[in-house]
Amino acid sequence: MKMFKELHDQSSFLKSLNTTFLILIPKKGGAEDLGDFRPISLLGGLYKLMDKVLANRLKKVIGKVVSPDQNAFVMGRQILDASLMAIEVMQKMRFGSKWLGWMLRCISTAKFSVLVNGVPTSFFSSTKGLRQGDPLSPYLFVMGMKVLVVFYEAKKEHLTHLSWTLFWFEAASGLRINLAQSEIIPIGEVEEVDVLAMELGCRVGSLPSSYLGLPLGAPNKAISVWDGVEERVTRRLALWKRQYISKGGRITLIKSTMASMPIYQMSLFRMPKEKGGLGLRKLALLNKALLGKWVWRFACDKENLWKKVISVKYGQGGLGWRTNKANGTFGVGVWKEILKESD
Repeated sequence: MKMFKELHDQSSFLKSLNTTFLILIPKKGGAEDLGDFRPISLLGGLYKLMDKVLANRLKKVIGKVVSPDQNAFVMGRQILDASLMAIEVMQKMRFGSKWLGWMLRCISTAKFSVLVNGVPTSFFSSTKGLRQGDPLSPYLFVMGMKVLVVFYEAKKEHLTHLSWTLFWFEAASGLRINLAQSEIIPIGEVEEVDVLAMELGCRVGSLPSSYLGLPLGAPNKAISVWDGVEERVTRRLALWKRQYISKGGRITLIKSTMASMPIYQMSLFRMPKEKGGLGLRKLALLNKALLGKWVWRFACDKENLWKKVISVKYGQGGLGWRTNKANGTFGVGVWKEILKESD
């Protein structure tokens, strides 16, 4: 409590609490190149506790200062390099001076040490950004990126402007978009899409694709939608087969790791029987429960953007508790399958 009182009264805390170890972890087995590793930050427990308190307070008002069309990664692990811009945005959004002092203290006093073979190097100060795993990072990231939301038409001159916008954004913040992993996905008839992609420096993609880890543009009932989940499970099993694991150990691994792999996708899509879906009782019940959350959210949420889109497309019925029944080709899609599970 003394630490929290010092932060509240003096907007300061011990500098040693804000030290961080940086370590590289491999993205895949047999990693050799630098690009095969991902840096992570190891934060102290006391700092994360204090930071979590601030993050929980910020969480209560984040929906009021970020527009409804911004659905970005509030719970994800994000790194905010443009911390100065985030502070400016927060001032514009009328956060108190004491609150800003607390936030600035957390940002400006960070120190890093790189772990080389488990041995820490000397500490150095941070000039930009927050750390990965910092509870405040996702919220500041969303508010900072809000000012960069832009819309362009599919024209070469507009893509040129976007390219310059990204260039100056990189120069100001240190954040760089990986264009090698970016795609332009044309919707409908788009003329000279190859020229547009060349202007921006990325490649041309096509539907179906992947968006936020879920299939986008694929037929809703297609078995291929689940190929990615099946591939991840198969890859994980192949690694386990190389090890001598007891039966009890295998059960523990399945419960802790493998059972969670399909849950994210099961929260939106019905599993086909060919992939072990409704043909297995326990998975079927879990799938129904996850899909049922959407029906409950539709009844409880008031002004969420996703509810407005669904309501406009299908119309509201049942005194606003659910949409009208989705029939015919107009209703073919994910929402139609979700409604089937709620009937």
